[in-house]
Amino acid sequence: MRSAWRTLGLPLLCGLWLLPAGGRAEGASLFAQLMTPPGQHVARVTYPIEALVAQLRGQIAADGEPGDGLPLVLIPLGRSLQRHTAGAAHYFEAPRVVVAVTGEPPRTDRPLLRDRLYLGYHEAAGVLEVISYNDSAGRFDFEIVDDYRDGATPRLRAANRGLCLACHQNDAPIFSRQTWDETSGSPTVARLLAAAGRDFYGLNWRHGVDVANAIDDATDRANRLSLAQTVWQHGCASADRAAAVRCRARLLWRTLLDRLGSRSGGRLADDPALAPLAAHWAQHWPDGLPVPNPDIPNRQPFAATLPWQALPTDPAELRRIADVAERFDPLALRAPLGHWHADDAATLPNVIHALGQFIADVDITALDHALRGAAGMRAESLTLECTRRLRPAREDLDCQHASGLALSARHSADRLRVDRLVLGARPARAVPPFLRGADGRFHPAGPAPRTPDGAALRRIELTPDSIRILLTDDLGPLRAHLDRLVADTLAGHSDALADAPLPRAAVPAPLLPLP
Repeated sequence: MRSAWRTLGLPLLCGLWLLPAGGRAEGASLFAQLMTPPGQHVARVTYPIEALVAQLRGQIAADGEPGDGLPLVLIPLGRSLQRHTAGAAHYFEAPRVVVAVTGEPPRTDRPLLRDRLYLGYHEAAGVLEVISYNDSAGRFDFEIVDDYRDGATPRLRAANRGLCLACHQNDAPIFSRQTWDETSGSPTVARLLAAAGRDFYGLNWRHGVDVANAIDDATDRANRLSLAQTVWQHGCASADRAAAVRCRARLLWRTLLDRLGSRSGGRLADDPALAPLAAHWAQHWPDGLPVPNPDIPNRQPFAATLPWQALPTDPAELRRIADVAERFDPLALRAPLGHWHADDAATLPNVIHALGQFIADVDITALDHALRGAAGMRAESLTLECTRRLRPAREDLDCQHASGLALSARHSADRLRVDRLVLGARPARAVPPFLRGADGRFHPAGPAPRTPDGAALRRIELTPDSIRILLTDDLGPLRAHLDRLVADTLAGHSDALADAPLPRAAVPAPLLPLP
């Protein structure tokens, strides 16, 4: 039986206006698009909350991380405007549910929701608050689902953005710093929630602080999206339009290489194609581009309760505890976490990493797969100098090459597990296992590791006498596609490299399928 709280609906504490009926399929937030059935123009928000969470879970791939791509916490004594809605005696019977999407899409035709969708549900208010990225606007939208309760028709509305930004000062989601003592990750809060005797919609809320930490990490990444958009849209601005377009093409090229696994560094001034960006940075951000701070102070609701004392349950005392002291108020101005300076060696890698958040893992897997079969690629075979040690169930390999390449791996049966791989000056990131193919050689089970120049390590061949690797320059089709994007943008046939927001769809769509 549904709780009686779902029959209560109180007026919202911020001004709202109804989203227009038209334009849902284009120009709407990711959440609005997800909730709008094909061929219709009005969102139909899934109810109840457990059904909505299940729907979101169907949009992401399980990743084994805390929360399995959909971390969720309960916050009974938080800092939401709706925290008093249930009444002082019922904070732990009707806590706020906070959900973040951190999972990757399972296929290229699914939306990229990772770090881009956050829900806050309060049953007593019959309200679902939504922070959802809007690709066409290049920012987060703040939305509210009104009448989100039994017997009603939920309505998606846009919140008063100005009011929301008083706390969400970076136009993006916020969350508390560790140790997240307001959440169900706190043993004290979890004990009082359990004592309320509710199952809380069948949601999986019993866990440690690792799940709250996953939400905190997601909001940190989400706030970098605005930095990426700022650099993409405005950083390459130049009176020479062709130079501006080529600057964005260079950023996209370096971002794609980075996501494909090619590690390279350098400063802005080291790349001639990024000269417009270096000039704009010096003129408009001479003190550095500020890195937004999404972290509000951690608050311990029961900090005044000594270990040997009983936790307060009196409604008047709980009401007092629910009041937020000024030093914990989300309205307090937050200084930037730091600044990205043009002459800092970490700035360009930071920019590239932030832009890489607009490309899903499945997009990179599909791109790598397409490049694997590219015609006319150049290949180079290298014979490695190796020390080989036989173990009872495996062979350990420690190999080097005069070029600086280094490989440490464990070979067992049909699998080669790479423990360390150096391609160029730095170790490669997240090297996939190599599996024996039909040809008897070992091939990467995921996107191939790459050298700083982008050459892919496509094959490792083991024989009793030697170990050889195959590097291929398979990026010719990708270069050709980017050249076409430049030409199409300059001709006005595309805005992929124009001074418009960078959406995820604009990245893989022009590049796949490759010829």
